[in-house]
Amino acid sequence: MEAHEKVAPSVIWSIIGTADVACSGILVETSMNVTFPTLMKVFNQSLNNVQWILPAGRYLDDCPCCLPAAQLQVQELDHRGGHGLVKN
Repeated sequence: MEAHEKVAPSVIWSIIGTADVACSGILVETSMNVTFPTLMKVFNQSLNNVQWILPAGRYLDDCPCCLPAAQLQVQELDHRGGHGLVKN
């Protein structure tokens, strides 16, 4: 890309969306760390049990992001004449 070419709006929005998701994840993880003492008292659980909430939440957050990305990759491979992953 040359220096004077414009960046497509879709690329700009993709960058903004990625940054938004990253910042949201950091905010949620920080707020969960702050609520650990309250969760421990309310549910009468140790920190060892309560700390597993964060990895489970991350997994549930990652699934909706990864599945569409995988579909796009399969479509791109098929478009390029790849490995015949998508049968029409």
